[in-house]
Amino acid sequence: MKKLKPLVKLDAGFICRHCRIIIRPAYTKQEAQELAGPVLCDKCLSDLVNKYPTKHQIGFTHQELISIMKMFPTLNKDRFFDLLDGITCQTIEGEIITYHCDVLLALTCGLENRKPTGYEWD
Repeated sequence: MKKLKPLVKLDAGFICRHCRIIIRPAYTKQEAQELAGPVLCDKCLSDLVNKYPTKHQIGFTHQELISIMKMFPTLNKDRFFDLLDGITCQTIEGEIITYHCDVLLALTCGLENRKPTGYEWD
């Protein structure tokens, strides 16, 4: 897997590590100095999840979930796993497979340190 560039901080805010567009402004001076907030824009994060090389085309095994989580050191793991609790998944060859859309939402919520909104939850 391709290693991501370090998070770049500007006076204007945070920019995507991949496509370099501004994601959002930094709200405080302290936040601008910390590694906080999203590290990829929505499109780049979606591309990463949907193009991630998985064993099964339908989604991620547990080991693949762990490996994609390790790419994001600022990920709130509690928020990530809270979102995956109670989702619909599939079992193939004795392995639980988590769908791409659920992994994407879990990463988004974990990176933004939040719960899913009502319209995000399926």
